[in-house]
Amino acid sequence: MLLVFRLCLLLLCAAPAAALALPANKPTPGYARVAIETSVGTIIVAVDLKRAPRTSANFLTYVDDGRFDGVTFYRAARRKSNARLGLIQGGIDTDLRRSLPPIPH
Repeated sequence: MLLVFRLCLLLLCAAPAAALALPANKPTPGYARVAIETSVGTIIVAVDLKRAPRTSANFLTYVDDGRFDGVTFYRAARRKSNARLGLIQGGIDTDLRRSLPPIPH
């Protein structure tokens, strides 16, 4: 368990370095950029508005409403084939008042 925690922490610490490789100030058509501020740095994510319009809109609503403020991550991983790509998982499972109704998929 400690090894998994250390690995997740390492990935989370390394994620800002990968994000710096992306031009944060250059808009990308069809994507919305969101900065996630963490205690170990900033993670820049690109939200694909074209391929996942409902999910993107739902995520951006949570961001704009501040519903993710103060939440924690419980998983982080990177693709071995491309270190610039990965995922982070976190959420608001401890405070259901922050949750919006589910969206249809």
